Amino acid sequence: MPRGNPNPAFAVFWAISFVILVIAGVWCIYRSRVSRSKPEWDVLLFSILVPLVAVVGYYLFLGLLSYLARPWYFLALLSIVAVSLDCLAAGLANIK
Repeated sequence: MPRGNPNPAFAVFWAISFVILVIAGVWCIYRSRVSRSKPEWDVLLFSILVPLVAVVGYYLFLGLLSYLARPWYFLALLSIVAVSLDCLAAGLANIK
């Protein structure tokens, strides 16, 4: 039974998706910065900040612990980033 990711192209695909979604979200926030009262603005801002802060905070936390990284340590990080990117994609789909 193989362990890990059998195809590295999946990791590249998700990294590119992450970058594209964050750039698109930042562009939409920049474009709608004048009318901040829209609830979509709050969803986009939350969906951009959460994965960025989560990745930085999680790596700082693991570095502070000085543990050898095990694959299952990243399950919580993967979950919060996936939910945030899904919310970001949904928010971008509702922008008119």
